[in-house]
Amino acid sequence: GLKLHLQDFRKDLSEGFWYVWRKPGLRELLCISALMVFFTSPVIVLLPFFIEDVLKLETDWYGYIIAVYGVGSMAGFLLAGVMQFSGKARYLGVVSFIILESAGYALLGLVRNPVVVMLMAFAGGAAGGFVTIVITTILQATTPSEFRGRVFAILGTISGALAPVAMGLSGVVADMIDQNISLIYIVCGTALAILSLGLLASRSVKNFISQVEDSTSP
Repeated sequence: GLKLHLQDFRKDLSEGFWYVWRKPGLRELLCISALMVFFTSPVIVLLPFFIEDVLKLETDWYGYIIAVYGVGSMAGFLLAGVMQFSGKARYLGVVSFIILESAGYALLGLVRNPVVVMLMAFAGGAAGGFVTIVITTILQATTPSEFRGRVFAILGTISGALAPVAMGLSGVVADMIDQNISLIYIVCGTALAILSLGLLASRSVKNFISQVEDSTSP
């Protein structure tokens, strides 16, 4: 029954959690991935207010920017699929694209030109798509098949829990600081940049990403 399914789900999550916890590089990578979801969610949920109140544009621009972001994500997926890189190059690629994405979110709070915003949306989508594919590939390649589903369940559960919390907090914070959306974007982008630097400085994450065999490269 339902109770049995819940018990199995809790057991799988628990086993997945302890597997991740015993792998420092994997543990830190999953934490960083979850925090990236936390700090990018406010950027997306506050975008309509940014377009209307900051850029002073019609609501139609929301659709344009989201569409360009989606095209950028597809470009990032394709780039991750065609690039052949391994070891240190893979690690530097992931960090570089996370830095690019975080810098874009921070600069978004300073930009007022809609064309520049569109270009930044494309670049942000490409960076996010690239990082998503590479991290997913790394997790699939380094996790034994018997734990793979549990590890992805842990990541999905954490990210799924953080996203609505971040969205809710972004609305509360926006009201507290008089709808200063630009400041929220700058803070979120800066937080992501700090995470990028932490990723760059982490030897365990570097070793974890670099250890993947060449055959696992896209």
